[in-house]
Amino acid sequence: MVDGPWQIPFNLTPAAGTAGALSNTPLTHNGLTIQPLRLDVAPGGGGLDGVAGGARVVVRVSGLAPGMHLRDLSGFNPGDGLNGYGSGGCGGGTLLLVLPNGQQIAPSYVHSLGQTVPVTPAEDQAALAQTVGPSGTADLEALFFAPIPAGTNVTLYVDHVPAQFAGAATSSQISGPWEFRLQPSA
Repeated sequence: MVDGPWQIPFNLTPAAGTAGALSNTPLTHNGLTIQPLRLDVAPGGGGLDGVAGGARVVVRVSGLAPGMHLRDLSGFNPGDGLNGYGSGGCGGGTLLLVLPNGQQIAPSYVHSLGQTVPVTPAEDQAALAQTVGPSGTADLEALFFAPIPAGTNVTLYVDHVPAQFAGAATSSQISGPWEFRLQPSA
């Protein structure tokens, strides 16, 4: 074994992608309202481990029970690794981006905006304690690590959401579907 410290020089060249607010009308099913707020698309090429591009979608979810744990709201079936294809069957909600050719891309990561991202055991406990506020609204960020060509029409599809309605005693699967056609900036 060779002791360090080690230094590895590298170059970083930032590349601008497309980012923009969305104007989709909110949709309500079974007392739960979802509205896409933002779509950011990473530029093609130069991605992590050779994977080019990706996307970030921010949605607002309303009609939630104040006091519901934010961590419970992010229980969507994740994609498997960096390719972004859904692994399914985990008992979570279904949230997908659907490309014009029908390819479905599951998010690799979903979390509530403003929620503590735990690094230490104490932060993990703090994140467990964070809840939906009195407005009954939370914003979710979904990260998709799969290439999405700039200017491509994509559809955001949400089949069901693991959440707790306002007035409900426990969390359950709230059925949709909610479907939104999103148009990223070219």
